[in-house]
Amino acid sequence: MDRRKAASLVLLLVIGVSATLVFYFNSQQVSPQHEEEQTETKIEPHPLNALDWWDIATTFGRITLINDALVKLYSFGIRYDGTEGYTKAAKYVMDYFDTLGMEASYWGDHESVVAVQRGYGNDSRAIVFGAHLDGPEDSAGVDQNAGGCAVVMATAYMLSRFRLPIDVYYCFYSGNMVFLDSEKTLRALWGSKEVVSKLVSDGVKVIAAYNFDELLFYDKGQPQSKRLIAQCNTISAHGYHQTKYLADLLYAILLHKGFDIMTITEDTHWQSDHWPFWD
Repeated sequence: MDRRKAASLVLLLVIGVSATLVFYFNSQQVSPQHEEEQTETKIEPHPLNALDWWDIATTFGRITLINDALVKLYSFGIRYDGTEGYTKAAKYVMDYFDTLGMEASYWGDHESVVAVQRGYGNDSRAIVFGAHLDGPEDSAGVDQNAGGCAVVMATAYMLSRFRLPIDVYYCFYSGNMVFLDSEKTLRALWGSKEVVSKLVSDGVKVIAAYNFDELLFYDKGQPQSKRLIAQCNTISAHGYHQTKYLADLLYAILLHKGFDIMTITEDTHWQSDHWPFWD
């Protein structure tokens, strides 16, 4: 599967899940009622009401959303924590969200970037889409993790067109590629830990958190049925609806489109920025 097809599929599955949260409202003018006459109110449906929600990614998405972000992030060179490349990438992301009408800012001492799309509801529920913005010490990090960042940015572009009932947080974490031991077995995950801490202190109730890592690069040794791997927490410890259910939504969307390319695993050992959300 080439990069273009993989990118389209990733956007399809992400937006398909999010689309269930989208609502459209049509203004309705009610004419005053008189004793002799009552005017019938005519409701004009919004043209997008006829849209197949499974097709939001293909309707509003463009491959350039992915390609532009990948090329730009790659152009900054090494994005390891504290480097000039990371600072340039962070500014690029914040400027991007400014064009979408969302406020983006640094969160935490390690300067993760977080943008918020406010919903119209008055409760504290929220969804998080995240990817680590930092890269390795010795490369520009296309797989680590420009691809994941590009997916989050493209998702934001499409969802920004809609009025949602709950808040959506688009998070770009720092500290994923920093290791705390010489054997490089323990990741720092500073950024996602700080983001989770702030969400908790702000009283935000995260009902779903999706973390995108190592996307949009070709691995010849990867079986077709494992082109996308979704990892979830253990069902026995946390229940189906808090774990595998979220992954099954993604899988169902792909199957609906005829693509059986995703594998779901219960995995608590692979370290990435979903870990702090599980804690």
